[in-house]
Amino acid sequence: MPACHAGGREFESRPDRKLILIAKLYKDIRGKSSFMMLFCHYLEFFLFIIGIVMSLVGSKAPDFIASAVINGSEITEKFSLKDYIGKKEVLLFFYPKDFTYICPTEIIAFQEYLEEFKSRNVAVIGCSTDTEETHLAWLKTPLEMGGIEGVTYPIIADASKTIAANFGVLAGNWSYDDCDKLKFEGIPVAYRATFLIDKEGIVRHQTVNDLPIGRNIEEMLRIVDMWHHVQKHGEVCPANWNKGKRAMKPDSTSLKEYMASSGCCSSSKTNTSEESLLTSKDSSIIKNDSGCCGGGCGSNNSIKELEKTHADI
Repeated sequence: MPACHAGGREFESRPDRKLILIAKLYKDIRGKSSFMMLFCHYLEFFLFIIGIVMSLVGSKAPDFIASAVINGSEITEKFSLKDYIGKKEVLLFFYPKDFTYICPTEIIAFQEYLEEFKSRNVAVIGCSTDTEETHLAWLKTPLEMGGIEGVTYPIIADASKTIAANFGVLAGNWSYDDCDKLKFEGIPVAYRATFLIDKEGIVRHQTVNDLPIGRNIEEMLRIVDMWHHVQKHGEVCPANWNKGKRAMKPDSTSLKEYMASSGCCSSSKTNTSEESLLTSKDSSIIKNDSGCCGGGCGSNNSIKELEKTHADI
């Protein structure tokens, strides 16, 4: 709980300390004029939005020490990200609530792919704003009863909501009302957020889903594979890349080679496209068509050759 001082209500530490400190700073002056009151409301709203949309990618992941359930049955009171620094990468995922509907499907799916993550030296960790006792009760509930029995990776208890708030994924925030009382606006649970954290504790990937939108666990594996490929080969991974597919160097030469080999500008596609356009008997389309690369695929020459072949059109 925050430290309070009589007459001052001076909060020393809250997960949303920026918003609360600003609200307190202007508490006395916002009542002096309607202009200052309006200004303060806009400022608080701005900071609230900043807190929601902030990204941690490229930054150090906020550390924490919290209670968690490990191995599906043991409660530990000192679970921390620091335990993984220098040893493993971490896929930390937040979910809204125990004993709900979408959440067990995601948690069980992560368990089903757990060996895949382990083979890549990635630790999977779950987190919600429930207590460790609630986690344990859910872990002891059979699957057919809506439980998550059999899940073995750690699940953190963020009952204070500070972890979700520090990661910027709490579905609401604290503020003061006009009577100087602390209130929460929004829903006091975490969004469906996922963070890939490297061995140095740096966030390399972040996604945040709204509450009713479940995750694709295979996509999380693909993200891990892309990051590993980048680290091992010094290449960058293009759209829809999957493990085993071609990547490219971050330079223009490699880009041209990749685009040429990907089939975007292949003559077979261009000729097929032009053949269908010619057989449509619409000369205006033939004149305006420039191929898949805006005229850079040699389509003009191909069209002239096809016009000779199909002189009857």
